[in-house]
Amino acid sequence: MVVLVAFVAESPGKTTFETKLGVAGDPWDFIGDLGSLWHDRAGFGGLADQYIGYAFPILPYYALADLVRLPVWLAERLWLSLIVTAAFWGALRLAEALRIGTARSRLLGAATYALWPTFTIVIGSTSAGVLPGAVLPWVLLPLLSDRSSPRRTAARSAVLIPFMGGVNAASTLAALLPVGLYLLSRPAGPRKWRLIAWWTLGVLLATAWWVVPLILLGVYGENFLPYVEQADTTTTTMSATELLRGAGNWVAYLDFGEPWLPAGRTVVAAVVTIVCSAFAAALGLAGLARRDLPERRWLTLTVLVVAAIALAGYAGSFGAPFHGTIRDLLDGPIRPFRNIYKFQPGLALALVLGLAHLVGTTSTASRGTAPPARHGLRSGRPYAPLIAALLVLPGLAWPYLNGTILQPGAFEELPRHWHRTADWLKHNSADSRALVVPATAHGLYTWGSPIDDPLDPLADSPWAQRDFVPFGTPGLRRATDAIEQALLTGGEVPGLRDFLIRAGLYNVVVRNDLDPDQIGYVPPSVVERTLVASGYHRVAAFGPEITGGRIPENTPIQVQGLFSRRQAVEIYAPPPDTPRPGRVGTRAVADTAILSGGSEALLQLSADPGMRDRPAVLAGDDHPGIDRPGVRVVADGLRRADTRFGLVNNNTSYTYTATERNPSDSAQAAGDKPKQILPTTGIAHQTTAVFAGAKAVTASSSGNWLFHLPRFDPVNAFDGDPNTAWTEGSADGPVGQWLRLAFTGPIELPDTLRLTPLAGDATRAAPTRVRVETERGSRESSLQPDGTVQNVRAPAGRATWLRITILGAQSPRSGLSGAGFAEVSVPGVQVSRVLRLPTDAAGADASTRVYSLHRDEDPGGLSPVNAENGLHRRFDTAADGSFTVDVRAAGVTGAELDRLVQNAVPGRPPGITVTAESTGYTGSRLDARNLVDGDLTTAWIAGDRPVLHLNWGQPRSVDQVVLGAAGGLSARPERIRISTPFGSATASVDENGTARFPSIFTDRLTITIDKVAPLTLHNPLADQRLQLPVGLSEIHIPAVADLRQRPADPGQTFQLPCGEGPTLTVDNVPHPTSVSGTVRDLTERRSVRVRLCDGDAPGATLSLSRGTHTVEADNRGPVEITDVTLTGGQLPPTDRRSARVATAVDWSGDHRTIRVGAGEATYLQMYENRNSGWKATLGGKKLRPVRIDGWQQGWLVPAGAAGTVRVDYEPGGIYRGGLIGGAVALAALLALAFVRRRGELPAGEGESRIEPPAPGPILGVVALTAVIALVAGPLALMVPALAVVAYRWQHLLIPVALVAMSGAGIAAATGAGEPVGAGEGAFGPAAQILALIALIAALVTMGGAGRDGGRGGGAREAGGPGGEAARDSGSGHGSSALFAPPEQEPAEPPSGRAGAGSATKAGAPPPGRNTGGDRTRTRWEPAVDSSRRGTGPTPTGGDTGEDTSGPPPDREADTAELPTVAADSRRAEPGEGDDTKPRHQKTDPGATHPDQSPAEETDQP
Repeated sequence: MVVLVAFVAESPGKTTFETKLGVAGDPWDFIGDLGSLWHDRAGFGGLADQYIGYAFPILPYYALADLVRLPVWLAERLWLSLIVTAAFWGALRLAEALRIGTARSRLLGAATYALWPTFTIVIGSTSAGVLPGAVLPWVLLPLLSDRSSPRRTAARSAVLIPFMGGVNAASTLAALLPVGLYLLSRPAGPRKWRLIAWWTLGVLLATAWWVVPLILLGVYGENFLPYVEQADTTTTTMSATELLRGAGNWVAYLDFGEPWLPAGRTVVAAVVTIVCSAFAAALGLAGLARRDLPERRWLTLTVLVVAAIALAGYAGSFGAPFHGTIRDLLDGPIRPFRNIYKFQPGLALALVLGLAHLVGTTSTASRGTAPPARHGLRSGRPYAPLIAALLVLPGLAWPYLNGTILQPGAFEELPRHWHRTADWLKHNSADSRALVVPATAHGLYTWGSPIDDPLDPLADSPWAQRDFVPFGTPGLRRATDAIEQALLTGGEVPGLRDFLIRAGLYNVVVRNDLDPDQIGYVPPSVVERTLVASGYHRVAAFGPEITGGRIPENTPIQVQGLFSRRQAVEIYAPPPDTPRPGRVGTRAVADTAILSGGSEALLQLSADPGMRDRPAVLAGDDHPGIDRPGVRVVADGLRRADTRFGLVNNNTSYTYTATERNPSDSAQAAGDKPKQILPTTGIAHQTTAVFAGAKAVTASSSGNWLFHLPRFDPVNAFDGDPNTAWTEGSADGPVGQWLRLAFTGPIELPDTLRLTPLAGDATRAAPTRVRVETERGSRESSLQPDGTVQNVRAPAGRATWLRITILGAQSPRSGLSGAGFAEVSVPGVQVSRVLRLPTDAAGADASTRVYSLHRDEDPGGLSPVNAENGLHRRFDTAADGSFTVDVRAAGVTGAELDRLVQNAVPGRPPGITVTAESTGYTGSRLDARNLVDGDLTTAWIAGDRPVLHLNWGQPRSVDQVVLGAAGGLSARPERIRISTPFGSATASVDENGTARFPSIFTDRLTITIDKVAPLTLHNPLADQRLQLPVGLSEIHIPAVADLRQRPADPGQTFQLPCGEGPTLTVDNVPHPTSVSGTVRDLTERRSVRVRLCDGDAPGATLSLSRGTHTVEADNRGPVEITDVTLTGGQLPPTDRRSARVATAVDWSGDHRTIRVGAGEATYLQMYENRNSGWKATLGGKKLRPVRIDGWQQGWLVPAGAAGTVRVDYEPGGIYRGGLIGGAVALAALLALAFVRRRGELPAGEGESRIEPPAPGPILGVVALTAVIALVAGPLALMVPALAVVAYRWQHLLIPVALVAMSGAGIAAATGAGEPVGAGEGAFGPAAQILALIALIAALVTMGGAGRDGGRGGGAREAGGPGGEAARDSGSGHGSSALFAPPEQEPAEPPSGRAGAGSATKAGAPPPGRNTGGDRTRTRWEPAVDSSRRGTGPTPTGGDTGEDTSGPPPDREADTAELPTVAADSRRAEPGEGDDTKPRHQKTDPGATHPDQSPAEETDQP
């Protein structure tokens, strides 16, 4: 109830994201979807990632909650509280069963386990990740019983495994590791191996219901693991301190301005939580150091194994020496387990059991007879549980108390406008898939954060989006990335409409309600502009009107002058005459084109009518039905570049050469091959870069530590263009970063070079000192940080390479880009990066060849990422030929475009003018003039001085300004200062961009932006936060709206005569051009045709000989060339009517029936991801599969008569069979657990139960040394040193473990909130060493036990065949003291309480029982007090330290009623024996009760 109140108190009445939106929102629909393996409603078809894992226990719970009409938010909170309660109750029951601690200390241990940081971090966002750990104690409980047969004991344990769920197999298997280790730690004997065999079978039966679908996912699903978090990320945060206190989960450290998991941030940054969790771990380790801890062998083994797994990949201070090898393994063969934090539940359980034992033994020590000198020291020990609780629980409960336990972004319900959107699509787009844009990484909306898309639980019709995780095929991912990039242009994308249609997409759903304060936000105006310019129109809109992405309240009418008020969701459609793609389509086989260059190349190719309806098959793919395709297309797609898959956009590098690797100081995958998602393998299929003018250009880093910024390619420092530049992208600052140029041959280098550093501003530091070196030596020079051209010294003479290293920088900031150089002038050297088209078509015969060259562009300057500095391409032709040339260009914002428009419309007034004191060097089009051009798709991004000067010539009374935020990689303003010659003011800027201030009569304004929205990126590798610069797309002043420059007549024409158009250079021969079109083409950046002056236009031809050719175009002038298409031969026309008609008759997840008309050979395509599981038949004959467009599933339908094609997903049958088999397996497991065979005897009746041996030197020294050597290298030398202490002064290890781990916690607290890369706090050397010392002290074990002067009352020696023997130094009446050495036990044991039976002397067997020789011993069963449910043991020997004349004053509290454990190995099951009867038990004569510590004895009534 306490936990439920904590969950309910945070955002009451509102739902938060928890594991899966559809599970809580519509559980019955989710259950219905589980009937099919193939899912095609959301996305482009595929195998959902382990959806079946939700089938139990999560789905039944939410389905039941839905039946009883429990509000979703309350059902969610109740579910979370049930999980925490299950963890608490299970840990409590387990401690009881093991006789660990006292009643009070067990409660403390159970509460600590339930609140352990490992669970707290994710409970509010991913409860499925907590389930395995919460159920772990329950799975262990049945195994403690020795009163049932091995079969029933193992089966009763395994029958609880389904409650762990199957959402994440790695989490479940990691949680079962401690159970397996428990079984392995049993003494050798027949029962052990029978138990292991039955339990293994039970695990297989218990998990079959999700293992079969998981295997199918692995065989037929797309492997997305290479594109999500990698081992270097998951292991970086797993220091020894963070592991031991349960805070090693890397997700807890994610901070994008706001923490991704607030509870995780509290765990890793709040001092109280750090200290308390570390002290909890310290108490647990101290408890593990006690020799009298029950099951110490198993707990030691568990801690050792988990530590080895979790710490072996840590590379921080005193980290693992072989971390690189371990990380490679985690990224390779064992990649499903690379999230190593999933192994922490077993460690948590071991630590809380140690904590319960330590606190329990400490609290009961005072009840014995203590020497007077020590009595005062022990007087406080009865309160040890309370004191420990005060030291531990407040910090562990802090995330529950401070309101951070739940995922942020709570919402009352999914908005009605998304319900209406789903209904509209159901009625208007039931048979064609809709595309939802723009893409979002984390589902952050203005109304909340559902994480999953709202259409996921709402839509009944097919829809798709660009997924954050690439669940689809590589070809699909590249296609959707191309769409997203096109939407950022804010202009016409000529082939967009046809590209979407050939992908089966008809309607486009634009979500305007995305939160604008998130990284990579794409303003709705940009998306709308792109769609409308590309031929789409709005057909429906739902929800409240918004401006700037926000849902405003009382939005002023003046804002409409800047923002067009659009609704939260808008739906667009192509022209009405555009045919709907439907669910299936057909393409004539004879029209097939073989494509080199990837599926993304079809976007620009779709603009060509000759390619629009032509089926494309990638080079290297099978193309059944046609031996010699008549058309071969070579495009510049499939570029070899590095991709950062954790980002939606701004995630692709410049194009690499065929052998180039990531920069050596790259924040991600440094020095590795670029991360790519490729539909075909082999370098011949890819577009690669080659250097012109140099052998190679490399750098230590480039652009930004998080984003890829291709504009800062190292080549730009040597290209002769001062408008381009290289900047370093190190997370640690510019000092030490370098740039290297390898010449094509030896050159004579002068003693000085001209170098132009980039000036420092708000987005970067400025280099102040550099070193220039060659093989002849090095020279150092100072630089002025003002961005001027400067001379630097260089080693004169012949050189083959040149390297420039930054030695100093002024005011290093964590900006969007780093320090760098606009130009390094080397005499006679000018370098460019030329893209070489794929060579996989070389030598292939075809009647028509097409070379498609496309330049990534950024005409508005809004997206400073993928724009190229001109067009530079190289390709090979197989034969001499004549090629028709088609060239297209687009207008680019800037002063030259302004002049061109002005000349086209003479007499236009100048309107409002604006200048800026600084402009960020993140894009070439980010001029202040963009702020008054009336175009929301252009932008200005500030430099270090965000000051704007506006002038309009006629004085007016001005009292408000509207500032439109640019989005993308910029932040919005929150406060401005207004200054004029006639007055000044300070004003806040609201979420709509409006700033109001007292009226000022003026003809000019100076606007200084002095506060921006806290849109920051936390740099996890450096001690700093990256603040994005302020960016604006437009400034609107309502009082002078009539003075704004009015748009030109869109029908007005312009012309650039021959020679004034952009120059096209082919094989070093320049070809002048001319351009003409309308003003609308320029202002809306529509594609215009470019005519070559030396040929007929359009359709000019060029003769190209066999061999290699180069095509180039610069980026100077008002229009820039974006596309060049060269066609050799006649491109045969396509006729859609020639393809056979296909109609979907029946359509379900795993089965489809399609009616195909008569006609010629045709490719039948489903507009879904290709998958080898699909099989199609026509007339009983199998059809040959084909991959269309690099990603779509298709089949060859031979020429002939009409017929019915049956399409089946064959793994679906195996899947359903697996579900049925899983249900049968569970039924069989229940039978094994609860059905007793006739004549079967309980284990206790048929054999002796042998106690597991205590850990000895093999486990406690040899294995421990090996593990520490693996995880900390030379620190393993501490093991022998502490082993000596363990041999002679065992009791000293307890304070060593306690103090060392507490010290590690304090050290971690001193660096609370610091990034991992800073190497401070938990990741500093002090914390790491102290934590490892604590770990070693807790686990080190030697065989010497009696060196301290006596045999403890809890000492026992256990052994078995092949096992170790070890003597624990327990304690007598003073042995429960935390740090006291063992004391002598009395000669005679005290008598037991009345009704409990008499104690026998040590070694004396009870009367009437056969001892069974020296391999067994007798023991008394726990006595039963009939007035209480609890049981207590009858002392059998040794000194309990208890005054038997009566219970101590707090005895009642210590024995408070707790649930009995039916499966307790120390208690008889009902009806199976009398508690007062002894039973066989292997023991050591003279020892105490073999299954309890002295603390346990003194805790019984």
